[in-house]
Amino acid sequence: MPSESTPLDELERNIRSFKIECTRYLNAGTDLPPKALRQVIKTTLRRLQDDTRSTADRFRLGSLEARFNTLNEFFNRQVVEREEGRGRSAPVHQVDSRRFVIGDELERDTAAALYQSLYGDSAKATSIDFETFISYLETQRDLIRNRIGCSRVQFRVAQEDGKRKLKARPAIGQ
Repeated sequence: MPSESTPLDELERNIRSFKIECTRYLNAGTDLPPKALRQVIKTTLRRLQDDTRSTADRFRLGSLEARFNTLNEFFNRQVVEREEGRGRSAPVHQVDSRRFVIGDELERDTAAALYQSLYGDSAKATSIDFETFISYLETQRDLIRNRIGCSRVQFRVAQEDGKRKLKARPAIGQ
């Protein structure tokens, strides 16, 4: 025979649902934040603080309240960061699956392929000519090599916020 659901059990289920709804909202799964559910939980917490008598139930209530407060603070911080543009940026989509690894010598063919991948058909309209681009690549390579201590640097082209961007990282194990 199943046991009856207590108000604390229902509160725990609502907190789990709140966590799921917050995650969905922050990951653009829903358009509306879980304000109504948050208010239900807050109201339930206030009511249960006055009604709960046993020590075990008070301890459980305190634990559930702490879990909810942590989730709520995290959610609020993430929303503020997103609104201020400090949060996770828009997803980065790779434009070209090729990875261009540059070591001591920068081959012009590699630089040309990377330049074409980055600027595509708009290469003629860009203000960066090919020689300036090569100089930029060498500077970035040297900065990363000196900072990280690697011998080679891997470049790739990604789409971020609707623009093609050059991404660089140490080429380890290649």
